[in-house]
Amino acid sequence: MSRGQILNASRGAMIFAVYGTLWAIFGLWSLGAVGEPIAAIALALVVLLLLIATVKLIRKAVRLPQDELNVEAQQRVKRIKRAFGIVSAVQGVAIGAAFTLGFIFQRPYYIPPAIALIVGLHFFALAPILQMCFDYIIGTLLCLLAVVTVFALPVYVNVIGVASQSMFLWGAVVGLGSAIVLWAGAVSRLLNVRAALSSRREFNP
Repeated sequence: MSRGQILNASRGAMIFAVYGTLWAIFGLWSLGAVGEPIAAIALALVVLLLLIATVKLIRKAVRLPQDELNVEAQQRVKRIKRAFGIVSAVQGVAIGAAFTLGFIFQRPYYIPPAIALIVGLHFFALAPILQMCFDYIIGTLLCLLAVVTVFALPVYVNVIGVASQSMFLWGAVVGLGSAIVLWAGAVSRLLNVRAALSSRREFNP
């Protein structure tokens, strides 16, 4: 992997960790009274470990010598950045549309699985652009999570032992499930970065 690829993979891991955390927070909120402080503490520890590992690898990647790119390679990098921007923009518009339609039709509980599906599809678009095969797995898992949640689970369930309280099951499953998938993606990228850095040290002792 080039210096640029290593940096991009490290930043990708950071993004996965952050968005995975946001999904996890939403999942814990959806659990309601079931989301005990212990779960919140576990969440904080996972996020802290991921962020520490990511920052350490980014610092190592930044110290690598600059890549010497020929004209063709520079054009390829520009095409990748342009394609990445287009995919991200389409994803943003689609998520905005999901929010809007969910509230217009008074079906806000469809918003979390819709967003998970959109994010999953966006990984299918990014995988060939970034040449990250694991993104296909992430996309598949997120899409399956969204579809199975909608077609196999009730929107709400009663919480055992808590009177007159129901749990937003769709939110809990999609939130926590998406968090786990994205964190797994972060770990995958960190392992790739670590292997790439080790390989470069072997060739440049």
